[in-house]
Amino acid sequence: MTTITTQYPFVGSIDTKQGGRSENQDNAGFVDTPLGFLLVVCDGMGGGPGGRTASLMAVDTVLSVLAEVSERTPRKEALDFAISKANDIIYSKSNETPELRGMGTTIAAILLNEDSAVVAHAGDTRVYQLRKGNIAYRSSDHSVVANYVRQNKLTEEEARNHPQSNIVTRALGIRPSMEVEFDEISFQRGDRFVVCTDGIWGMMPERDFVQSLSRIMGIDELTTTITEEIDKIGREKGNNHDNLTIAVVDSSFDSKIKKLKKNHNAETLPAKGNWKTSKCSKYRSFFTILLVCLASAVLTLAYFNNDWFTEDNERIGIGDFEKGPTVTTVSKLTIKKHEEIPDSHPKKVSPQPVTSTDNGDKNVFTDSVSLKIRNQEIAKHISLVLKSLDSLKRITGKGQQKVMGRKRSFVEKNIIPDVSKLKKKVDKSKLSNVDEIIGLLKKKKTVSCTKNGQLTKEGNSHIDTIKAKISNLNN
Repeated sequence: MTTITTQYPFVGSIDTKQGGRSENQDNAGFVDTPLGFLLVVCDGMGGGPGGRTASLMAVDTVLSVLAEVSERTPRKEALDFAISKANDIIYSKSNETPELRGMGTTIAAILLNEDSAVVAHAGDTRVYQLRKGNIAYRSSDHSVVANYVRQNKLTEEEARNHPQSNIVTRALGIRPSMEVEFDEISFQRGDRFVVCTDGIWGMMPERDFVQSLSRIMGIDELTTTITEEIDKIGREKGNNHDNLTIAVVDSSFDSKIKKLKKNHNAETLPAKGNWKTSKCSKYRSFFTILLVCLASAVLTLAYFNNDWFTEDNERIGIGDFEKGPTVTTVSKLTIKKHEEIPDSHPKKVSPQPVTSTDNGDKNVFTDSVSLKIRNQEIAKHISLVLKSLDSLKRITGKGQQKVMGRKRSFVEKNIIPDVSKLKKKVDKSKLSNVDEIIGLLKKKKTVSCTKNGQLTKEGNSHIDTIKAKISNLNN
């Protein structure tokens, strides 16, 4: 679990787990930018190291581009440029490197400032906005089953459990160019934003998921509790579940923009029982009652004419419906919009269960699993610290003292607290190493820069030394 630190009035937390896969191909990151607080979550796809590489490249590219953008740049254009650049980099790397060929990643990014929230996404990594236990907004998935839901061929719950639920129709790195969907939404004090991969939202009905997110507890505790609960569900179902990553951010103020166009693609079901009736819902209720009455009349006639009822059942072909819709039924609008859809859509990596050799000693096996989980958590935390050090290198600007001040603030508020948390995770024999790293971080070399605000060679070498020592904590 990583606590989100930002100069903007938001509080948040991120947690990720490997699930039942052989590796964690999810990646997440955040940064304060001239345009607001940016949060990015990606879910990688591809065999071997491809998925992990694609998601990491996407997160790093989008964060680094937005961190250096001009404050006069419109937020949507800035995000679009950053994500397009990430797509270019991943696509080029995939074509250049045989072992990475075919890699890709979904992406969901949210850029928050005092005006509003700008959401950008491609694939099935979702963004939720919760208000008083209800869904105020939900991003619309770019997937095969989501298309069927929009065509009223499947319900949300049927889509969630459908065998084709892991097939996405948009992803970074698959094609030379890709369309990103954008939404701008207003928010209120107390609103909760959630960005999560399908390994999170796909494990339980949406109503249950929203109830879990609406619990009253600390935000760090909330993210950890949710990932642990979902990981447990996955293990109980055979331990072949997907990687799971969730980021939660709470707002402490109202956005300046009060009314924006709402997203109507999401099925916004209240988590509690306080349904609000609109004119449209009244009409839907009326027609629902009418249809029920007609169905009752048909069933009554069928009861007195059993031969007709049986014949009609055979004509409907219930068995054919249960097979589910095929991938080939794509609307002409989609084909026109995205040019030619290939025969094989981008797919998530098939679940690979974790295998083990049981020697009959349950305590030894349990200890081994616990050690493995702890080592994985240490590796993830170290990875986050290394990313922060890379971000530190990218902090530049005009004015030596001003840039050094920004660097020092970033080290004190972000990197040192994250390194300190490693004390609770690493072996006792490495505690002195952690203290040594914190001492190195406090040295002036860590934030040194030239008069032009650029990183000095001495500073670069010093940070690389810190990165090496942090990496050694994983041995």
